[in-house]
Amino acid sequence: MKDSTRYATAAALSLALLLLTVCIWLGAAENFDHVWRQFALDLDPPQALPFWAIISYLGAGAVVASLASLLVVALALLKQWHTARQIVFVMLCAVILENAMKWIVQRPRPESVLAYAMPSSFSFPSGHALFATALYGSFLIIATRGLSGWARLPWIILAVLVVLAIGASRIFLGVHYPSDVLAGFLAGALCLMVLRRA
Repeated sequence: MKDSTRYATAAALSLALLLLTVCIWLGAAENFDHVWRQFALDLDPPQALPFWAIISYLGAGAVVASLASLLVVALALLKQWHTARQIVFVMLCAVILENAMKWIVQRPRPESVLAYAMPSSFSFPSGHALFATALYGSFLIIATRGLSGWARLPWIILAVLVVLAIGASRIFLGVHYPSDVLAGFLAGALCLMVLRRA
């Protein structure tokens, strides 16, 4: 990816995230969130909640931190110090961005859903979606280095499905608004630009 393309992508992600944040501040996303959240909750049978809880666990802080640490250690053992440092920077960027946005926006969680324990932190953005995008996106970038064409496709499909499923799980479990998840995807992708730049 050329530098000009990288800068344009980072600028587009930043602008989209900023506009979405402003929409949340102004309450302009309420109709969007209500329609899609209600659709998800109506579509999802109660029997599926354990499945979504397992999927959601793949984006939990402890799991993400453990997998990221293992990745960094593996890269260090392979003497790929530069890539190991970049992974650390990506995940630090994700932590800082998530905490900053939650503190600035301070959006309350959706109304309580009895089928799942509601987290105590603010709702915007979805940390699960952000960390999943940053971590599994990093795995994708590393796994596909040196691959070309169709050889990359299975890895891309797998990473995209995992990240989308984790984001969807937060909506189906009722602990996030759809716009929270979308913001998490955008913020995670923005953090990934650190690795792409390298």
